[in-house]
Amino acid sequence: DLATMPTTTSTTMKPSNIVVLASLLVAATGVLADQCSSIRQRREFRTLSPTERQAYITAIKTLQNSQNRSKYDNYVKRHTEVSVYAHGNSRFLSWHRAYIRAFEKDLQAIDPNVMLPYWDWAYDSQAPETSIIFTDQYYGGNGDGTRNWCVTNGQFANWHPQNGLNCIARSFNNGQGNHIPAIWSWEAIRGAVFVANDYDTFRRSIEGPHGNVHNGIGYQ
Repeated sequence: DLATMPTTTSTTMKPSNIVVLASLLVAATGVLADQCSSIRQRREFRTLSPTERQAYITAIKTLQNSQNRSKYDNYVKRHTEVSVYAHGNSRFLSWHRAYIRAFEKDLQAIDPNVMLPYWDWAYDSQAPETSIIFTDQYYGGNGDGTRNWCVTNGQFANWHPQNGLNCIARSFNNGQGNHIPAIWSWEAIRGAVFVANDYDTFRRSIEGPHGNVHNGIGYQ
């Protein structure tokens, strides 16, 4: 559970760790150099038109299907490699902000009209598996327990990543049925986030619920 991870890390780093962090700084250079000429809005997924949703998904598929080792799979690999540095400590919000902006820019190189949407899971907090996100039309639902939890419906069904994995897998509630445990409601989030008086309390109040969503969906 991300909410229980330590808030500090050792100041002594191995050379391999330094290389990983250095590569992240290089990767973020394009984000830091952004020149803002206008403000564009990131919108909740269900507020997009069907055409806009499909354009976003098509851009993801195009990115994943790029030549050689795809940029999409590299994003997955990078997030895994730096998990201990980008979670459970003060870097959580700032690192992820740069990370998703870099991802968004790669999608915009494919389709300039795409803005990275988000899922406001508080809409669906008491029955997350009923969200539009998990329908056949979009991301599909729970994985198939008889097939290593591979997702078999939706637009990413039977998608074979180029990073050695057999499929995209989900196991709702740690494989215990087809329901995702209830997650934080708007009221609970407001009650935790808006009373924070310092950065670390604020960061924890966001990272904890974020971890509950990850764990409830199950992912590989």
